[in-house]
Amino acid sequence: SIDANDEAERYDKVSGLGDVGISCIGWDAGSEQVVIAYKNSNLDILKHGTVKHISDISRSSISGNKTIFSIYCKGGFAYLCSGLGIIVANLSRYEIKDTWFIGSNGSQVKVNGLCSDAAFFYAATDAGLKRAAASGADLSDFSNWITISGTNGLPPGTLANVITAGDKIIAQKNDSLFILNGNTWNLFYTDPAWPIVSVTASENKILICQQTNTGNARVIQLAASGSIEKTFSQAGIISSPLSAITDNGKVWIADRLNGLSRFSTAGAERFIPNGPRGIATGEMISDGQHLYAAA
Repeated sequence: SIDANDEAERYDKVSGLGDVGISCIGWDAGSEQVVIAYKNSNLDILKHGTVKHISDISRSSISGNKTIFSIYCKGGFAYLCSGLGIIVANLSRYEIKDTWFIGSNGSQVKVNGLCSDAAFFYAATDAGLKRAAASGADLSDFSNWITISGTNGLPPGTLANVITAGDKIIAQKNDSLFILNGNTWNLFYTDPAWPIVSVTASENKILICQQTNTGNARVIQLAASGSIEKTFSQAGIISSPLSAITDNGKVWIADRLNGLSRFSTAGAERFIPNGPRGIATGEMISDGQHLYAAA
């Protein structure tokens, strides 16, 4: 974490985390908690230095792909998008509340992203975009989830993500974004020369990480019209961007090769923790005074 004074703090098993190999994180603003998902489907809930562990998913006898791909938090619950469907974690009781199998006839389907507005939940799945009423319906009942891909302008097939930006719903289909206007989906953004790595929304801004097959990389910020408002492209800082967010008008970019950077009117600043650039492989030797580890 980076605090307001730009001081970095490292979290690991030594400081209380329950596992290693983080797959994704989420933030619940209401309870002020960080939700941490691991590759083995264990969960940690972090609040003010205190960690609660949830191992229910990894210990569950349910067969299938339990991998958690993204996390959406709302109202004290974390909605975990997984290969099974949507797993609901209660962030006050620190337990798994429910699992929603929303595939055809109640089957498992990979969920890549989830969001909601005042009326509906939207799930981006390998079977298309599914929608269910946000209240008054049993969301564990697959029949309450309606597939809306293939209608009203939204192409059928797998959706990589769905997000909310302001009061708008935006869905990612391959390298194109579609926005919901009333009951109609309109093309919001596409550029065949720039494949999309990820799409996020924060502070009503839409940020897209992009990288080409030739190694060119950039992060763009879209205006409400879908046009490019800002472009972040700087050699040695943006080489393989994975995710980006805005915070108080500043743009933070996580890059696979170059770590975490912050862009503002003052320019670009990098935050690189002291340590190896990669994970130690286990090969180690010692001369009695120093330990050498291959990473």
